[in-house]
Amino acid sequence: GTLGDMGSHYLDLAFWALNLDHPTHVSANGSPVQEEMAAKELTATWKFDKRGERAPVSLSWYDGGRKPKIEGMLPWNDGVLFVGEKGMLQSNYGQHSFIGIKAEDAKKGLKIDPIAASPGHYVEFVKGIQGEGKPLCSFDYSGLLTEMVLLGVAAYRAGTPFNWDGKAFRADQPKVTALLSKKYREPWASSLSKFMNMTELA
Repeated sequence: GTLGDMGSHYLDLAFWALNLDHPTHVSANGSPVQEEMAAKELTATWKFDKRGERAPVSLSWYDGGRKPKIEGMLPWNDGVLFVGEKGMLQSNYGQHSFIGIKAEDAKKGLKIDPIAASPGHYVEFVKGIQGEGKPLCSFDYSGLLTEMVLLGVAAYRAGTPFNWDGKAFRADQPKVTALLSKKYREPWASSLSKFMNMTELA
């Protein structure tokens, strides 16, 4: 569905900016679940605990025409809304708009760490293999982002919110656990087992 397809692209902006990793609680609701069809509309929410100096934060996704109703939002077709204590920032990578706070006030004391322009995903990947730098969307980052997105899909499919232990890769709801893996046919099961053993040794 739209979350599983586009979630990693749009949620990336918030995931990167807020330096998120494993959510601790996931919930989702949408159009009635169908075995072979994706949701026509969906809302998903991930909660992240306090870590170090970072306060707890919630991240929500809306698709299929669902959108939060907030005064002052620009009528963009898509984008990300950061909600802070003093105001909000609406962004879609190329455009940015402050809501409820003047831009000059919002930028006071703001530290901006520019991201170097990418030469392209394929070039980054090949250079990474050759030991020349680290791709902007390396597996240690993109794996966590993709995991979060797919947990939202699992919450919708299972029809239940759940607590998530990212380090143990474990949900507290059996319906969700059943969606996290599947029984592989031979010879793939043996190959997967060997790969997992190699990964653990590494």
